[in-house]
Amino acid sequence: MPIYEYHCSNCGHIFEKLQAIGADNSLLECPECHTPKPDRIFSAFAAKNSGSISSSSSSSSSSGDGGRFT
Repeated sequence: MPIYEYHCSNCGHIFEKLQAIGADNSLLECPECHTPKPDRIFSAFAAKNSGSISSSSSSSSSSGDGGRFT
């Protein structure tokens, strides 16, 4: 089961929730102020690879430009 991040539009609290794939926020509420149906937010994907954690975004580039976009 993936962990999803949510944002409460009432108090601004950001929290995580372990949910089944395809689950929605209809039964969720903010753990701080109990406002129903928080907004799901997108977070960076991370995966464990050979003992280290890799992010979906990389600061290096194979083109030799130091990862800068031009």
